[in-house]
Amino acid sequence: MVCHFNAEVNILIGKKMRSLRRSLNLSQSALGNKIGVSFQQVQKYEKGINSISASTLYGIAIHLNTPITYFFERPTENNLIKDCLYIEEDKQAFRYEMETPEEQLIASFNQITDKSNQEKILKFLKAVVK
Repeated sequence: MVCHFNAEVNILIGKKMRSLRRSLNLSQSALGNKIGVSFQQVQKYEKGINSISASTLYGIAIHLNTPITYFFERPTENNLIKDCLYIEEDKQAFRYEMETPEEQLIASFNQITDKSNQEKILKFLKAVVK
């Protein structure tokens, strides 16, 4: 198993961020508002899709009541390998885990590539809420 260092570090930092956020019962939207990004951007940080700038990570640490060094605690060699294996096994479930039904709906809708199908779903939703 090859552990791609940069991508895996992003994922490990994102998992730490997510764990802390949840322990404080803070939604992705609420954290996003505090640091000046959308909940979608918070999702991307938590999934390790996007890297977090130093200044943004500093703000995240402040709002999650943790020292910034928490995100950079160096795992032992064995833990790094174990973490990389865990990430590979958990990647699919983690990628699709969302916070609220609304976020699940938005994420699912955005995955529909056929515009015609998007229009049909919108028409259906509009009919349901009337």
